[in-house]
Amino acid sequence: MSNQQPRAGPMLRAFSGPALAIVLERAASAIEHIAQQVYEAKGTEWGGVTFGRLWNLAGHLIVVIEDATEGSCANASPVRCDILPQSWDYGEAQIRRQNRSPGLRIGTWHSHPHMAPLPSRTMDAPAFWSYQHVPHFVGIIVNPYARPQPERACWALGEMELFRVPSYVLKDAPWTRRVLALRR
Repeated sequence: MSNQQPRAGPMLRAFSGPALAIVLERAASAIEHIAQQVYEAKGTEWGGVTFGRLWNLAGHLIVVIEDATEGSCANASPVRCDILPQSWDYGEAQIRRQNRSPGLRIGTWHSHPHMAPLPSRTMDAPAFWSYQHVPHFVGIIVNPYARPQPERACWALGEMELFRVPSYVLKDAPWTRRVLALRR
């Protein structure tokens, strides 16, 4: 038995970002609802921002996305939308109007109507990189029209590339709130 540690080679990359993203059902439903409404009305992609908290589980970072709000977007087309910086303030105001406090700024979401939730190198990846100032950024891409259920993927920033983060949608139930110590 050797005490030597394996050497990092080109196939081993360190990733210090989130180990898991938990999306509460109300946030997932909001994203899908907004994306469908905008696509049906305008035929374009759309996006917004997400809020939540960070949870440390035995040294592993878990991102809990509690809320998703519609953003202010520009250059919307069937294959593009630019989420503007004022979306954060707009999103926080939407949550406060519901008599709730917004959590931490977690990331952005945008739709890929009728397309896989994979980031494009020319538009999505550069947009995600512009959010390096958001600690533990997680971006969500959703295809609300996938069947039998909407398809979503969470992406985090590595040092030189985007990493897909395993994600799960949980019901916004009392037991979920107790386990994750979430606020109402």
